[in-house]
Amino acid sequence: MMKLKLSCIIGVLVLVAVFNIFSQTPPPYKQPSYFPEDWRGEGFPFADDAYPDTGLFAIAGTYTNEPLRCYPFHSGHVIGISDTVALIVRFKNYNTEPYDISTMQPETWFTPLLYRYNDNPRKSHPIADTSHFNVSFRYWENGVIERVTKPQAIPSSFSSTATGYALVYYVWNLPVGRNRLLMKATTSAPPGFRTLISNRAAVWVTKPTDLGDTLNAYGACFWRAFDADDYTGALVWVDSMLTYNQYSIPGYLLKAYAHSDLGDSLAKVTALDSAIAIAERYGDPVVPDTSKMGMYWKMWYDDILSHIKFYRWKHITGNEKMMNL
Repeated sequence: MMKLKLSCIIGVLVLVAVFNIFSQTPPPYKQPSYFPEDWRGEGFPFADDAYPDTGLFAIAGTYTNEPLRCYPFHSGHVIGISDTVALIVRFKNYNTEPYDISTMQPETWFTPLLYRYNDNPRKSHPIADTSHFNVSFRYWENGVIERVTKPQAIPSSFSSTATGYALVYYVWNLPVGRNRLLMKATTSAPPGFRTLISNRAAVWVTKPTDLGDTLNAYGACFWRAFDADDYTGALVWVDSMLTYNQYSIPGYLLKAYAHSDLGDSLAKVTALDSAIAIAERYGDPVVPDTSKMGMYWKMWYDDILSHIKFYRWKHITGNEKMMNL
C-alpha cells in the first residue's frame, strides 16, 4: 500500500512538472533587427553577375566577418589568433538534368584571388594570389550547411527535391585590411563552366587591439569547428572565450549550442541561464550598459537576449523545430 501511495505521489509530481513546462508562456519573440556590419552603411561598389539561362556555374562567398551571435564592431578574422577565412563555393545547375561529377574532382576547379574592397574585379587586377597566402580545400556541404560526402551529381536547380551543394575552403595569411576574396575557375574546370562575380566575399582582417577582437577571434574558431561537425573542438574554443571573459554573453550562448549538439541538455540550459543572468544583471565588460548603448549596440543586445530566452523556452517545452534566428 505504501509503495502504491508513493508511486501515486511521484506520478502526480511528474504530471505537475510536465504541466508547468508546457504551460509556460513563451517569451516575446521578434524578428532580428541587427545584421552584422550593417553599421558600416556601405553600398556595393559593383553589381553581381547575372545568372546564365543554362549550364553549371558557381558563386564564391564568405560568411560574415562578425561571427554569428558574437560581438558587433569586431571582426572574427584576427591576425595571430584566427586569420583563417572560410570561402564557400556554391554550385548552381541550370540544366534540366543532374550534372554528373562522379569521375571529376571539382575541388581542383578553383583558385582564390584577392582584390581591394572597392575595386571592380572585372576591370582591376588582383592584389594577391596563392603565392602570397595559403588555401586548402576542407569539405563538401549541402544546402542546409551540413557536412556531407562528395555527391555523384549536382542536381538541377529546377528540381523540387534538389539540395544545393558547396565546397568549403580555408584561406589564411591574408593581409590586414578590408578586401574582397573571390574564386577564379582553373584549367581543370570543364568547358563552359565559370564562377560568377559576387559582392558576398568581403574580408575584414584586423590586428587585435582590445578584448572584443580576441573574443570574436575565438568565436570564429568556434564556428569553423561547429560547421565542420567538430562539437568537442567547438567547445574548446568557446571555453577559451570564457577564460578571457568569464562574463561573456556570446560565450555562454555558443557554449549552449555546442552542448546541444553534444546532447547535454543540463549543460545547455545552465549555459543559457548564465547568459541571461549576465545580460540582465551582472553585465558583460565588452557590452556597454543599456543606458549608454548606441543604436546598433541596442539592436544587437535586444536581438541576442530575445534569441537566448526563446531558444531556452523552445528547449524546455520541446518546441525545438520552431524558427528562432
